[in-house]
Amino acid sequence: MASQSALTLGEATISLALGVLLSEEHLRGHWWLVPEVLGVGLVGVGVFALLRAESARE
Repeated sequence: MASQSALTLGEATISLALGVLLSEEHLRGHWWLVPEVLGVGLVGVGVFALLRAESARE
């Protein structure tokens, strides 16, 4: 289900944007960028792995 993968990535992106823009939350910088980027990368890898597994079943 390609739409589910897009929703998973979109939901995280929109919630981050709304938190920063509407709730005036602040993103941490410096060494905190390492786990933040790692987390984003893991979500992306997981979404694409599930997408590939779903398309391989069809």
